[in-house]
Amino acid sequence: MSKMICNLLSSNYKTRKSICANIPVHEYDGQFEGKPAHFKVTSVIGHIYETEFEQRQNWDVDIITIFDVPLCKIKANKTPVAKQLKKEAKGCDKLILWLDCDREGENICFEVMKNTLPFLNDSGERKLYRAKFSSMTRPDLLEAMNNLGYPNENESRSVDARQELDFRVGIAFSRFQTQYFQKYNELSSQKITYGPCQTPTLAFCVERYDKIATFESEPFWKLTAHVRKDYSIASAKCLRGRIFDKNIAKLLYNGVLDERSGLIHHVKESRKTKPKPQALNTVHLLKVASQFLNVSPHTAMDVAQSLYMRGYITYPRTESTKYNPNFNVHGILSQHTGHPLWGEFVRNLLDEGLKRPKGGKDEGDHPPITPTRCAGIGELSGLDWRVYEYITRHFIGTLSTSCAFLVRKTTFSIGDELFETSGKKLVREGFVGVMPWLMDNETNFFEGEIGDRVEVQNIELQAKETKPPSFLTESDLISLMEKNGIGTDASIANHIKTIESRRYVNVDGSRHLIPTKLGIALVHGYQRIDPELVLPRVRAAIEEYISYIAIGSSDYEEVVGYSIGIFREKFLYLSNNINKMDELFEASFVSVETNAKLKPQCGKCRRHMKFINTTPKRLYCENCEETYKVPNGQNAKFRYHENSAVCPICKFSIVTAIINGGLTKNFCPYCHNHPPYPIQPEQLGMTCSNCSNEACKLSQIHDYVGDCTSCDFGKILLDGRHVNLFCNICNSDNRIKLPRSLESVQFYNGEICECGNKMLKFKFQERKPFEGKHIELVACYKCFPNLIQTHGSGGRGRGRGRGRRGRGRKKRGKKRR
Repeated sequence: MSKMICNLLSSNYKTRKSICANIPVHEYDGQFEGKPAHFKVTSVIGHIYETEFEQRQNWDVDIITIFDVPLCKIKANKTPVAKQLKKEAKGCDKLILWLDCDREGENICFEVMKNTLPFLNDSGERKLYRAKFSSMTRPDLLEAMNNLGYPNENESRSVDARQELDFRVGIAFSRFQTQYFQKYNELSSQKITYGPCQTPTLAFCVERYDKIATFESEPFWKLTAHVRKDYSIASAKCLRGRIFDKNIAKLLYNGVLDERSGLIHHVKESRKTKPKPQALNTVHLLKVASQFLNVSPHTAMDVAQSLYMRGYITYPRTESTKYNPNFNVHGILSQHTGHPLWGEFVRNLLDEGLKRPKGGKDEGDHPPITPTRCAGIGELSGLDWRVYEYITRHFIGTLSTSCAFLVRKTTFSIGDELFETSGKKLVREGFVGVMPWLMDNETNFFEGEIGDRVEVQNIELQAKETKPPSFLTESDLISLMEKNGIGTDASIANHIKTIESRRYVNVDGSRHLIPTKLGIALVHGYQRIDPELVLPRVRAAIEEYISYIAIGSSDYEEVVGYSIGIFREKFLYLSNNINKMDELFEASFVSVETNAKLKPQCGKCRRHMKFINTTPKRLYCENCEETYKVPNGQNAKFRYHENSAVCPICKFSIVTAIINGGLTKNFCPYCHNHPPYPIQPEQLGMTCSNCSNEACKLSQIHDYVGDCTSCDFGKILLDGRHVNLFCNICNSDNRIKLPRSLESVQFYNGEICECGNKMLKFKFQERKPFEGKHIELVACYKCFPNLIQTHGSGGRGRGRGRGRRGRGRKKRGKKRR
């Protein structure tokens, strides 16, 4: 956007990099307030700050405190936008804000001001200016530059109010639900969120689902007559309409079955008009994108924003459906006279004279969405072209005439029953010439006058049944949200995306929203406890209160305090009655305890992580949205540590990896990926055998036997099962082999051999392994002859895991060899 402004306001500008590699700074010389000036133009990436707690609120805190703990603003992303703004502001005298002209844009203005105003030169003159514009065109930008105002703090504060409310309510309800329902296997890694807007949005979808689920089909019958007069043929419907009594339907059918002619009683011709569309606002664009372009509202909004940033359309977030009298529709339309697709239609329209649409409402925020320049075929492609084409055709259609049809209805009697047929002919194409998908199908007139007789060719009794309504489409849902005041033109698409991404609904190929069992259980559960949690009127009322802040008639603290109080009471009531919702979840989901394969716990959020079994194998915490690599090896298997140990450093569950058939490695998922202690370069991650933390019972400190002689850094350790010795560095290549008859190995009273290794107590089965017939032996593994041997790539192969298979045979009652 900054580059577009420079292109339109200056013919010669230079671009350079600053602190943010992806946010350049453009510079040019020009005039400001009648004086020569040097301009620096840069941009931001959305909000610079986001709402957060002053002190981190872990998942184990009392959730009710979330409604009261102090909040603060932190940097929204890692990009050093604030640092760049501070740097570029130094040496400047004035700040002109060109952010989007809506409440969100106004809020970002004040975020920019925080990082620039303190660093401007103190010249004693006015420093701050706000540009108001609705399209990225040179006339509009020049008009804005000549009429600079001030940023609106009230509108900015209204955004802060909504952010605080959504933040506190969303986190409180979502954390409670997420923690409570993680006992179900399918939900153990699912974030179950609540939002003052998203939940009523979901409720609309579930309400339609309920109507479909409880719908009972009812049979009915219809009489249809096929008639002819000369060369005119028509199908006529009985004016009784649907007949729900089968006996009556048969009686009426038998009464006309033998009739071979009918008499025309009434003929009526009337002119019907199909009104042209009003000027295009955001909500209508989103509905059309889903209905006709098969594009999700969120994607359509992203495409429209991109077209606006490149100067093809006006600002795409607007509630206005009426052109301002000063809006130059003639100038915009004239740009399209040479277009190969609609140029001829535009030329004819200009010759006949433009007709601005009647009705609509000018909200005063932004003009309706229109093209700002003509894009030729090939200049845009894909979704960019499809959205631009619709916006342009809609704009042209609003300035055309309405479409007109001539409708002819003919009523005639057959026996004692009246039938009617109708025909439709186009008499004026109007706006459908440029919006052909809205054209109604023409049907032939039935030629005949009052008193004429018609030939009855056939009469049918059709058996049918009533059908349930279809699932809501995205377009239907947007209409309901607009009608009930859920969300704004800028947020409606995001709310729909949220319920889709949270898997509360699925979207089919026709853009129908089909609730999942999770979405259904949530809404039905809220309705059992507190129906207002899913009704739109609570949020609509709060949106109204927030709008009072924007116009300066209500105080920020008063509105936020009142709204938070409402939801605090609702939260307490929900948490005290959650068992009513849980009854529905029990019927739909399986408890984690009944699942044989448990999942390790994340140390950050205390939620269960998912094990991704595809290569590369990894653990994933859906709540934290973080992935953790695991030790890899041939046919690697993973399980909880048998004692359910927890890492004392990061609180993650300890997991056991069984690699290459028998080699076991205990590891903490977080420490494995982010070692708290230095490890050797050849190691691919830290395991418990590399850890030196004394507080961990699995640490190498407690299992250390001696130094490895095969590598420079390795330590010989006793494994957790006390049947193997291995090097914690080169164990894959130099694993120590002990006799098969060994039952266990233990440290012996802390004694140290002369060679420096710890003395060990070896216990064998009754079958004597050595010449000395030892059953128990205290020795140094290295100094006692014939006790051990090492194996690498030769011998019987690496890591065959004989100890594990031997132990398995013992459980089946078989002796070891």
